[in-house]
Amino acid sequence: MKAVFFEKTGGVEVLKAIRRDYQDLPVVILTAYGEKREEVEQIGVNGFMTKPYSLEELYQKVESILIRREFDKED
Repeated sequence: MKAVFFEKTGGVEVLKAIRRDYQDLPVVILTAYGEKREEVEQIGVNGFMTKPYSLEELYQKVESILIRREFDKED
């Protein structure tokens, strides 16, 4: 997990670069800016959470993504 604040390059641009170079990498967006949800979902994210969120919610989100990935590998 990586927590980053993007001053010069916006998070959406970083997400685009991640998707271009690492299509299968799971990405969960944690943000205070909920208005970006639709835009980043169109680019491709595995989860989107707006602050405040609990560590339990984050844990559940990551766990569900990992379970889904393992299930998809079996198919």
